[in-house]
Amino acid sequence: MLPSEKSIMPSNPDYPGLQSPTATLPASWYLDPDQFERELDAVWYRHWHYVCRAEDIANAGDYRTVVIGNQNIIVLRDETGHLKAYFNTCRHRGSILLTEESGKLDKASRILCPYHRWAYSSQGDLLATGTGTPPAGFSRAEYGLYSLPIDEWSGFVFINLDAHYATALADSFDEYSVSLANWPLTDVRRGDTFETVLNCNWKLFWENFNECLHCPNLHPDLCSVVPIYKRGIMEAFDDPDWRPGSSDEPALAGGIADDAETWSWGGRSTGHHFSELTEQERRTGHHYAMLLPSMFIVGHVDHVRTVQLRPLSAVKTHLRADWYFPQAALDDQTLDISHFTSFAKQVIDEDGRAAELNQQGLTNRAHAQGSLMAEEYDVHRFQQWVRQCLQSHTTSQAPR
Repeated sequence: MLPSEKSIMPSNPDYPGLQSPTATLPASWYLDPDQFERELDAVWYRHWHYVCRAEDIANAGDYRTVVIGNQNIIVLRDETGHLKAYFNTCRHRGSILLTEESGKLDKASRILCPYHRWAYSSQGDLLATGTGTPPAGFSRAEYGLYSLPIDEWSGFVFINLDAHYATALADSFDEYSVSLANWPLTDVRRGDTFETVLNCNWKLFWENFNECLHCPNLHPDLCSVVPIYKRGIMEAFDDPDWRPGSSDEPALAGGIADDAETWSWGGRSTGHHFSELTEQERRTGHHYAMLLPSMFIVGHVDHVRTVQLRPLSAVKTHLRADWYFPQAALDDQTLDISHFTSFAKQVIDEDGRAAELNQQGLTNRAHAQGSLMAEEYDVHRFQQWVRQCLQSHTTSQAPR
């Protein structure tokens, strides 16, 4: 055994680490365009996706368009105040309908096709066929827009591209998500946004998210705020020798550093804390809720952060991060929000660079598959989830 290696024979009864050699996904799954298309069908088109905040489409006629894979979607608030989602496709000959990323429908709350002027209500009904003459037997009632499941959770709006497989949104969060019930998610407001395109497969982002072996090497500033990350682990029970109640020190037990309050430079908070948090929630400093494959939400003592992904190709992924604060913090003229947002932006940049390096290495023809370390049990769990999605899709497509 090399000096840097350690036994994985745990004395910790709750140790979740992998106990035997475990292969990664094949390298080709991060490179092959055909595999990417299979994952769009099996993963991205069958799960809920975060698209915007409710206040982004607050008024009747407000809309957003969003592209997931090669699917273009309209999300809007209809004239009755309800949220609606439709494929951005005219029922005439399939033209795109709305071409802007956001906007407001006309005064009559109509969706007008820019090609032949077919008109639809905000509730998806076909109102008129432009200058075309409908043939005998044509029924407008049969040519409404293709609708999609849409739901709102705590001020966040989600859509699902497959009504047949859509489970309840509240039941779709990852089983290891932490409750954010004590955060006033509906009331927070956006303070900053960051967008970038990562030159990597979407799965590499999630794999990096699910382990901290890279943290001591890539995130020195973050490790100062979250000391347990310096050990290459995320939770106390990741230590094979940990015992419940053995230590309250953040470096051993997890949570925010003793001299820190939130994720920021130096750990200094905005001073505008969420009032309903428990002492344990304050001491931990970060609580995650994950909705695979599209996003996660993090609750801190003074702000909320979201990160969402969109797959662009087998080797490119769009990432957007948003920071939400209590309105009092945004109104505080003495507060520089960038002090908090720039800290997490650096972490995102560090993770993005790691994922891009990972992508570059996977192109080498000698590498067909890797092997996971004991601490990468959550990477394995994610990869198993991908495998299961693909298997489920294959089964559902098989002839009966």
